[in-house]
Amino acid sequence: GKVRNLIAFNQELLMTLSDEEDFEIKLVSSSHLIEELRQGKLQGILTTESPNTLNGRLAYSDPFFLTGPILITSSTPREKNGEKNVIGVPEHSPLLADLEEDPAIEVRIYDDILDALSDLREKRIDGAIFPALMAYTYTEAFYNQELKVATSPLTTEGIRLATLNNEKGRSFIEQFNEGLKKLK
Repeated sequence: GKVRNLIAFNQELLMTLSDEEDFEIKLVSSSHLIEELRQGKLQGILTTESPNTLNGRLAYSDPFFLTGPILITSSTPREKNGEKNVIGVPEHSPLLADLEEDPAIEVRIYDDILDALSDLREKRIDGAIFPALMAYTYTEAFYNQELKVATSPLTTEGIRLATLNNEKGRSFIEQFNEGLKKLK
């Protein structure tokens, strides 16, 4: 239910950046973004894809809206007697392997954030890790005063600008990143 808000945020941020950095941005919608980028019909796209060695054809900006996993805790922690911290995690979380290796953490897998948040509220677990948008929505709307977001996003997953990885694209990314730093 937050898509319209996110679109409005992206538009406002991009228009402010274009004014501050003196470049023109025209927002368009397309179902063939990568293809149109390669064909030169678009100079950049917004993406949640993160840079990696397999997508070197694109140059990426710094993320401007982090969406990665966040730790949610109770506003009043449960009492423990030297026990491990029990953390609820979605089944396909990218952090699962790292958490399972930590000897101070017991991982509990959840299919549904609502079950994890219920267990957290009832103090059956110490924390829950879920994507930022979901975490903020549930803690502010349904568990206000009971649960809280305890960390910033734990990864650099987020929305970023991507361009072709050529001289012109990299230059645009540099200008965009400078503008982001100024706005922050």
